[in-house]
Amino acid sequence: MTTTSLHISLSEQLKNDVRKQVKEGRYSNPTDYVRHLIRKDILHRKARLEFAEFIREGMNSPSGNQTPGEMIAEIKQEIEHMG
Repeated sequence: MTTTSLHISLSEQLKNDVRKQVKEGRYSNPTDYVRHLIRKDILHRKARLEFAEFIREGMNSPSGNQTPGEMIAEIKQEIEHMG
């Protein structure tokens, strides 16, 4: 994988926070820390989109218009028929 560089400007406080993370041994250098944050953000956004799609599918399902009480009653009936 080829790499490229990206220049970013940080406030003095953020710069100190990054240096602290490196100094504490969590990351080998500031670049590793920034890469970690970017990857974490990408995964977070992907998870939010997947969750939103899951909710949309549930709302569009046949039981999407049921109240929680109706859903529980239906599940109880299914359990009774299983036993």
